[in-house]
Amino acid sequence: MQPILVVLAAGLGRRFGGDKQLAGIGPAGEPLLAYALHDAWRAGFSRAVVVIREGLEPILRERLAGSVLPVSYTLQAVERDRPWGTGHAVLAAANQVDASFMVVNADDFYGAGTYAAMAGFLAAVPASHPPTFALAAFPLGQTLSDEGPVNRGVCRVAPDGFLAEIHEVQGILPDDGRWPATTPVSLNAWGFTPAVFPQLSAGFALFRKAAVAADEYMLPAVVNRLVGSGQARVELLPAPGPWIGVTWPADLPRASAHLARLVAGGEYQAMRRQDGVSPVP
Repeated sequence: MQPILVVLAAGLGRRFGGDKQLAGIGPAGEPLLAYALHDAWRAGFSRAVVVIREGLEPILRERLAGSVLPVSYTLQAVERDRPWGTGHAVLAAANQVDASFMVVNADDFYGAGTYAAMAGFLAAVPASHPPTFALAAFPLGQTLSDEGPVNRGVCRVAPDGFLAEIHEVQGILPDDGRWPATTPVSLNAWGFTPAVFPQLSAGFALFRKAAVAADEYMLPAVVNRLVGSGQARVELLPAPGPWIGVTWPADLPRASAHLARLVAGGEYQAMRRQDGVSPVP
């Protein structure tokens, strides 16, 4: 079966000051998600499931109208003033996912090559115990912002190329100096099989019993526990990129200029269906 794309689009964008997943960054005001759908379609993904919070679906349907990749939406239930985190967001897509899938953030641009690399992994991933998953990892130095600190899942890699450990680190600055610029980090570009859903569900039940008000069920922490307990193996795939992202409002001009150069180079000439017929990838 062709892989499915699961897009995490329920975040609040507190540091950005608004909904980053809706920000018009492309030359014609497209959100970064529009380019993710196109890149996934070119890589052979069958469809996308976009995880949202209350109120976002009408806006996203308008912004993504005519996408070459079929899109459906699922709601991440919220019982407080903020979502429960990225691990819970993936779990919210379980009822719409019946094949291997890639998880991405709606407000990150990962590059066409990253989707192609993950599609190749998902097409060949064996059924195994424990299950084998993947992470498309980017070099830390390519993911920092001159405008302020960022949070990244910093990875330690085992000699066999699999993930040994991942920890979410907050407040990383370009002159931080704690890690080399080549250190692999997570930007939530994951590859999973449906075997992850019971693991996420069991973990979330335990999380809810111990959580305090501000806690979030974050995907890097979940994966770290699965790897550490031997319940999963995670292959690290070097992400070809380029990565484009916005953490702070002042990141927008740089991100827009980078994306405009890619568009001007002819990378995204067939972003939308014409007369209901998808263009040939």
